[in-house]
Parts: sequence; structure tokens; C-alpha cells
Amino acid sequence: MTSIKIAGRALLLIMACLLLSACSSDHVEDLRQYVNDTKARNKGKIDPMPQIAAFVPYPYDAEGRRDPFSPTTAKSIQSPGTVNTSQIDSNRAREPLEAFPLDALKMVGTLQRGGERWAIIKATDGNVYWAKQGNHLGQSNGKITTVSETKVELIEIISDGIGGWQENPVSLVMAE
Repeated sequence: MTSIKIAGRALLLIMACLLLSACSSDHVEDLRQYVNDTKARNKGKIDPMPQIAAFVPYPYDAEGRRDPFSPTTAKSIQSPGTVNTSQIDSNRAREPLEAFPLDALKMVGTLQRGGERWAIIKATDGNVYWAKQGNHLGQSNGKITTVSETKVELIEIISDGIGGWQENPVSLVMAE
């Protein structure tokens, strides 16, 4: 081998050693110092755990009462205004105002015709309808009981949530 090649290899080896020695220092002395200072600081006092009061069970005296853990049945709950399903006539012809929910109807006036007071009701389809006592309106089997100057009173038959039906008095008030 020639001396130039040997000198080149030696120079390359020296350079590699210098580069590796430069990487050996981790340059994190300031970080180590910060961690040591933080550990040396005065540690605060930790409050003791609070005392937990002992649980006092409540004795349930079920004498003469319904068991709260058994499912309820329609017979066990008596609600006022309960309707017999025979009172709901599902075979009768539906009236035009029964196609709309009650909140989509507006009472806009009244008129007397043939000795009876009729309510003038506007629906969301833009049409105006007449209704009198005994007519049905709304989607919950609502039957008009009274038509006055300012409102229409009706009784709806709604589900009670446990398989039965109940009466719900509702009013449709004159729109201003």
C-alpha cells in the first residue's frame, strides 16, 4: 500500500474518533441540576384522608304497601280519568281536523249558525274549518265539549303509558 493511502486512512480514522468523542457528552447538566433543585425543595404537607361516616341502612316497612322492586301492572295503578277502551270508537269516520296535531291548529274566530256556536279553525294546510260541540279534532281522539267566544275546550283520550287510556282536558285558545 502506498503511503498516501495509509495517511488517508489514518486521517479518516482520526476524524471518526473526533466526531464520536463530540457525541459522547450529553449536554444535559442544566436539566440534571433543575431536577435536583426541584427534588430538594420543601415538600408541602398533604392533608389526611377525610373520615367517611358509616352507612346506616334504612329499614323498609312494606306492610300494606306495594313492593317497589316488583313490576307495576295496569291493575295496581289507579289513575283518575281512566277510560275504558270501549269508549274509543275506532270504526267512526275520521273528521278533517283529526288529520292535524292539536298544536298545528289555530282558533281564529266564532260564528252563530242555527242556534249553535261554531269555532273557525285554521290548519297548517292553509284551509279554514268549522267545528262545533261534539266534533273531533287533533290526533289524540279529541272531542269538543264547549265552544266559547275565546276558546274551544275538548277532551283527548291519550295513552297512560301502562297499556290503558285516560282523558286529558285541553283548550284551543283564540289566536291573537
